[in-house]
Amino acid sequence: MIIQCAWCKKIVGEKEPLQDKRVTSTICPECFKKLKKEIEKRKREEKKHSSGKTQNAGQKSLKE
Repeated sequence: MIIQCAWCKKIVGEKEPLQDKRVTSTICPECFKKLKKEIEKRKREEKKHSSGKTQNAGQKSLKE
């Protein structure tokens, strides 16, 4: 079977049975690194936004 990256479509390799030319998917190391960085970035942004909302909510109740 042919192993292809589901993200960039690059051929990553083959696995048994080699005569089977169907395609199976994985993620290549390069795309994995990019994806991991994006996930970490989004988590930081989400944490930053969620902590800001909590602080703002508390400030609003103090003003009222």
